[in-house]
Amino acid sequence: MVVRILQHQIEQYLFQRKTIVIYGARQVGKTTLVEQITENHQQATLFLNGDDADIRELFTDANATRLQPVIGSHKIVVLDEAQRIPETGLAIKIIHDNPATGDRLPGRKKWSAHGV
Repeated sequence: MVVRILQHQIEQYLFQRKTIVIYGARQVGKTTLVEQITENHQQATLFLNGDDADIRELFTDANATRLQPVIGSHKIVVLDEAQRIPETGLAIKIIHDNPATGDRLPGRKKWSAHGV
């Protein structure tokens, strides 16, 4: 396994109330990098791929009520090919602001359809 300098920089922000966005040119290893990071941390991880029509539909008019059953108690949520999903920024904000459990992002409110 090749350990990238970027991997260490990303890992220091995990579980620090941060949303981490990785972007770059095609075929440079972004997905592989994320897979290596999540394997190292062995946390409940959910991989969603924006190339999948079902995933794009899920994120259409995203709200906490629609996303909570899918996100559940996963500690890490990976949204690959996010550029294919309209309003990706809003969906990411909803996921970040509404963790499924109180301990996922300490101090943040739990999932709720109210106040979203």
